[in-house]
Amino acid sequence: MKRYLIIIAMTAVFAAAHAQQGLYVNELFQGKIIPKEQMMEIAVRGKSIAKYQLTYFHSLRFIASGEEFSRIKMLVEKDHEANMAESGGEGSYSITNKKSGKEVISFMLRLKPLNGKNRYLCYKTTGRNGKTYETTVVYMEGSLPSLDKLKSILQVTIK
Repeated sequence: MKRYLIIIAMTAVFAAAHAQQGLYVNELFQGKIIPKEQMMEIAVRGKSIAKYQLTYFHSLRFIASGEEFSRIKMLVEKDHEANMAESGGEGSYSITNKKSGKEVISFMLRLKPLNGKNRYLCYKTTGRNGKTYETTVVYMEGSLPSLDKLKSILQVTIK
């Protein structure tokens, strides 16, 4: 029985790691930039996200130093460049200032499809004190057709 549980657990870990494979930002999901124990990680598959036309959702939330954030931003930009050049992918970038004076940067990218699934990479960061950044990075895949549809889903679910 223990052997079966170990095999199932290993399969789940491999499937989660495989989803971001081929992306520059995969380094982050592997814990090579921010240690895994310093991140809040959520990975979801199945019926709970099917209503959003998604089959997989993987998010990381953490506090990054300026150097760590610069590296993450560079990796996301590399993924953006690679996907725009190869697949006609689309991206959306915005910077807003909250009333508190904190700058909020968000970026949404539609990656080239893989194995018949549309893929998305998003991040949102808020500069906390000019030295650290509260950051969320999300990878999603499924049949969701466009960034516009993703934005409309996020607006409805965040309210």
